[in-house]
Amino acid sequence: MKDPQPNLARIGALIGDPARASILWALMDGTRRPAGELAQIAGLSPQAASQHLAKLADGKLLSVSSCGRHRYFKIAGPEAARAIESLATFSPPPKTRRNTKVTGDIQYARSCYDHLAGELALQLMHYLLKTKVVEIHAERIDVTETGAVKLLQLGIDVAALRKKPRKFAATCLDWTERSHHISGALGAALLSRFIEMGWLIKTRGGRALRKTQAGKRGFDAFFNTPEADNPDCQNHSAHTE
Repeated sequence: MKDPQPNLARIGALIGDPARASILWALMDGTRRPAGELAQIAGLSPQAASQHLAKLADGKLLSVSSCGRHRYFKIAGPEAARAIESLATFSPPPKTRRNTKVTGDIQYARSCYDHLAGELALQLMHYLLKTKVVEIHAERIDVTETGAVKLLQLGIDVAALRKKPRKFAATCLDWTERSHHISGALGAALLSRFIEMGWLIKTRGGRALRKTQAGKRGFDAFFNTPEADNPDCQNHSAHTE
């Protein structure tokens, strides 16, 4: 008797279609969008978009909700988003870095579903590891006792996050940087808090995030490690408003 195996071919076919891939990538900022907007993004007619969206929803990659006559779609959940981001790491890396302002912003800081990705996310990981706020065990990330105290100063209750039904924290392979950032409930809480405090702001109509002047001061003060102390990080003042 053969061992049971997942139907990878079906999922691969769903993601492999260019139009469906465009729809999925547009929703990787964690937002929900109407079918008409997604049709425009993918360059499809409303009828064709409806068929593609139905297939993605049936494949459990998208969830759908209705509001009046309109249907709204979003990534089905953090695990689906993590799978899509991980698959993106197999795509060729960008040929040039920061060849445009938009490309630079995306590579420096962006939302990966509900957590932070890009160069800033890797800097964040570096800070948290260096100050022993977190520890990595294989793909699992855990917060130390002293780290929990430090995060509470930021307004993040680690004990409450551990009670959430989703995974607490894990590594997520960054498709532009080819290294890991933080996902899970902890990653979502960190990004949410950075935006709430005004350290990061969302750019209009995209996944890119920009670090504010308050954010530059806040990151440096909280981690007590200016970016210049990290030899692996470059001067990203161009990304600060």
